[in-house]
Amino acid sequence: MELSIEAVGKYTQAQRGMMNQSFCGICLNISGLIYSEVYTGDGKLYSLYDEGGVEMPPSLSLSLSGIRHRFEYNSNRENWILFLRQPCPFYYNAEQDSHFLRSPVCDFPIRSRILLEKDEIPALRRLFQEIRHKTQSGLPQELAEAELLTCDLLRRFLKPEGASATHPAAIRFRERIDSDPDCRRSLDELAAETGYSRDHIRQLFVAEFGIPPGEYRIRQRLARIIRLISGTDLSMKEIAAEVGISHTSYLNQLIRKYYHTTPLELCRKLRRLSS
Repeated sequence: MELSIEAVGKYTQAQRGMMNQSFCGICLNISGLIYSEVYTGDGKLYSLYDEGGVEMPPSLSLSLSGIRHRFEYNSNRENWILFLRQPCPFYYNAEQDSHFLRSPVCDFPIRSRILLEKDEIPALRRLFQEIRHKTQSGLPQELAEAELLTCDLLRRFLKPEGASATHPAAIRFRERIDSDPDCRRSLDELAAETGYSRDHIRQLFVAEFGIPPGEYRIRQRLARIIRLISGTDLSMKEIAAEVGISHTSYLNQLIRKYYHTTPLELCRKLRRLSS
């Protein structure tokens, strides 16, 4: 993964405005954000936060060049932005409505936002401060260390396990999804066991883990496919059977859609690396 840091900024002034972003980066929002309206490059509303002046909960988020952001911060503002040079190590795929992390082997789906607990904030604030200090030093070793720390920040976006889990129903729903790796049961069936409707449990799940349950299930299945490709000599037909896919054509479709390569080429790359 190519990654180069341009700068790290801290912002504390109350502000209201609209910005056409020309940078990509990692944002640490600690306090003060009371309104946020984000549009993709093609004008599609991507996210909206408007709770009548109530501050958005603390979060880590990815920011991309080309988006349009209308925002308002009050006087309690504290947010940090880690600016990255192009090419950006992550990108947004409008067709799949998802973010991806670039990788030499294949691109991995990632979350765009992680909600934070209050006790996580001091360590993350220190981490942004440290990255800023090392970036400003100009010393090659400290620049390399800053890039490694940034890679660790990006790693948090890879797995739902990085997010705190506090809503019991969302946790139970995720556990039921995880306990059905072959996808033998529908999400409606699994949702019913939580005592909530599918729409309600979906909202709780997204708020808790930052990803829709259907997309989470697909990613878990893809992670298992990758493990089987890299760790076994099974054929694609056998792998499909292992993960509960009846037709290899659907498996091929998933690999092409999410990893932008053919199943054969993905096998070659992963098995060459593991040999």
